[in-house]
Amino acid sequence: MVWMRSLMLWTLLGSQALAAAPAVEDLAAGFEQARGGAEAWRDLQTLVISGTMQMDDLQSPMLLEFQRPDRVRLQFQVQGMTVVQAYDGEHGWSVAPFVEEGLPTLMFGDELAEMREMADFAGALADHKRKGNQLSLDGEEAVAGVPSWRIKVTKANGGAELWWLAKDSLLALRTASKRVSSGQQIGVASVLADYREVGGLLFPFSVTNTIQRDGAVLEQVIIIDQIKLNPTIDNQRFRFPR
Repeated sequence: MVWMRSLMLWTLLGSQALAAAPAVEDLAAGFEQARGGAEAWRDLQTLVISGTMQMDDLQSPMLLEFQRPDRVRLQFQVQGMTVVQAYDGEHGWSVAPFVEEGLPTLMFGDELAEMREMADFAGALADHKRKGNQLSLDGEEAVAGVPSWRIKVTKANGGAELWWLAKDSLLALRTASKRVSSGQQIGVASVLADYREVGGLLFPFSVTNTIQRDGAVLEQVIIIDQIKLNPTIDNQRFRFPR
């Protein structure tokens, strides 16, 4: 029958498409290689990123510092006043001019968990086996017209992220995740662009974050000016000021 022949044809085409899809582990390995190699990223112990952060009409200089295994410090300005968010491997804390009279304040719950995840500057897809993260190929989807593979990363802590890798370069073009903050679900998507080489490693120098919360959509654009690999950083910069 015609419909049966059609069904067999579609089954054959579907199996061929499935066979053509690469193994997700091969994609992950290609991603590591494309941006400089897994070993080179493991050798990176400290990282300092400086640039400009813009949201609506507000524009602020930004300084982001990382120290392995799990320390991070973000500093930026609001109306000329300095805001700091940091995690020292155990405690998360912040200093904001309009909170607690600008005194250092400890983080708890979702806010602390967010800082702990931020400390992983290599990202959830990198070195995923060591981190206990599971990968699955989630499909194909173009990002800004670029054909891409979509990978789902299920983290060891139960969270999940989606990563879009360009089919031609295997560089990450987009990431997306959902999280809970103060009892509300927040969706965060990041578009990564303007890749440049720094010390043999590739970094996106333009990151556009789209944040969805309570039906509102906020867009944050980060333009990176400079990246320093393995600079000396004083441990005290990450510790809670007592």
